Amino acid sequence: YFDGIENFDLEHELSLRVGQDEIKQQIRDFKHEIMLDARRRTLGMEVDDAAFPHMLFLGPPGCGKTSMARLIAQILASFGVLQAGHLVEVQRASLVAGVIGATAIKTREVLKFAKGGILFVDEAYRLA
Repeated sequence: YFDGIENFDLEHELSLRVGQDEIKQQIRDFKHEIMLDARRRTLGMEVDDAAFPHMLFLGPPGCGKTSMARLIAQILASFGVLQAGHLVEVQRASLVAGVIGATAIKTREVLKFAKGGILFVDEAYRLA
């Protein structure tokens, strides 16, 4: 869970990030969709749950990929989209085991723990 999520100010948080205009607009669009769905529910309309897309952040070291992933997790928690509202950050070592057959077990445990929240695989290219 995130501290102070009830006081989360999306526009302020986005203004602190330099560039990244495309993802900022996607986030605003998603917020708008969630707000429309909430209004439809209050009017008694049937609405499917919003599904946020999988995301892949590319770029050189230090360009803000990890911090943007953390911000996305905060944003989704503040929108009430996440069932559990938590962020699980892992790297290759958290998913891959040194023994044949153990990788699937290790990965399954991480996925189970992340269910209902956000799973962020830092430096995912190392899995290849």
